Amino acid sequence: MQTGPIVKGRKLHQDELDLQDALRPRWYIIRTDSLMRGRWDIFVMLLAIYNCLWTPLTISFDWAMTMDEDAGLKVINALIVVAYSLDIIVQFLTSYYNISTGDEIFRPSWIAIRYLKGEFLIDFLSTFPFRVMLTHDNNYQMFASGCQLLKVLRIRKLYKLIATSNLTIQTKALTKIGFFSFFMFVYTHIIACVIWYFLKTDYVFVTPTDFANIRSR
Repeated sequence: MQTGPIVKGRKLHQDELDLQDALRPRWYIIRTDSLMRGRWDIFVMLLAIYNCLWTPLTISFDWAMTMDEDAGLKVINALIVVAYSLDIIVQFLTSYYNISTGDEIFRPSWIAIRYLKGEFLIDFLSTFPFRVMLTHDNNYQMFASGCQLLKVLRIRKLYKLIATSNLTIQTKALTKIGFFSFFMFVYTHIIACVIWYFLKTDYVFVTPTDFANIRSR
């Protein structure tokens, strides 16, 4: 009795049914190349650019920390957290293209698994307001500051927007050059702020010692 081919045939049939179901559009799933999704991504990118410039300053400089406690900036930061939280929900409700077949996938479970295995952890750590918890624990606040810096990684999506935009080849190339130039600027900005964060804790200047003139006893 040959059951192997029958089981294999059933599995292939089930895989075909799963694929057909995955390709079926849902009214609550946002198409990844829709105009609404594109506008939302641009809005999130503008917030990410703001965070790229301001967040490192609030971690390293006292004057920026003081300004960040202002009521107006607190409202702005709260709205940014809300926007990033909504962006996580949008990610769970946005279709994606299978790079192997080119099919657009609408199945919620497949979308969720792909997002959880990919960018979810970075998006969650950069969004959750860790800094408002355990404010007197220096080690915890250092961890929270590191999570805040992860917001900078959201600008990586800007490259995807450029790559999928309907621009001419020349315009797209110039836009990519501008993106990488801005990325290098942000990288230098963050490195400078991190260096200052560690150096500002020690105000004692130790003069260099000329070991050649030290006599041994």
